[in-house]
Amino acid sequence: MDKVFVDTNVLIDHLAERQPFCQSAKQMFQLAETGQIQMCVSTLSICNIAYIIRKLKPETAPITAIEKLSNLALLTTVDEDVIALSIKAGFKDFEDAVQHFSALKEGGITHFVTRNAGDFEKSLLPVFSPEEYLKGRQT
Repeated sequence: MDKVFVDTNVLIDHLAERQPFCQSAKQMFQLAETGQIQMCVSTLSICNIAYIIRKLKPETAPITAIEKLSNLALLTTVDEDVIALSIKAGFKDFEDAVQHFSALKEGGITHFVTRNAGDFEKSLLPVFSPEEYLKGRQT
């Protein structure tokens, strides 16, 4: 079974039903819900989602969305080691580095799924868009 780290942007695509990205994001969630993948999400994503969902979809209770997500996904940690590695890594975006090193620290991640693959040129993990990952599963 694939152990897939899912970046914040993909999670928000699904939870906020952002068009045109929500369909592939929904399929990622369905794979996790049916036990076909182990979805991993950083604790940083949980915090970001609470804020962003409240802004994008005020009618949606962020805590309910977070509770469902935390029951579905394995949460990866952000600690002082992750922060230290992220500072030194040379990523264009610090938050992306934190996501990356949180996934690496978890270990066993087979795929890193994000809509911003170009921001992960320095990744030590294989990076895919949701569409690329889903297409690869079909072949």
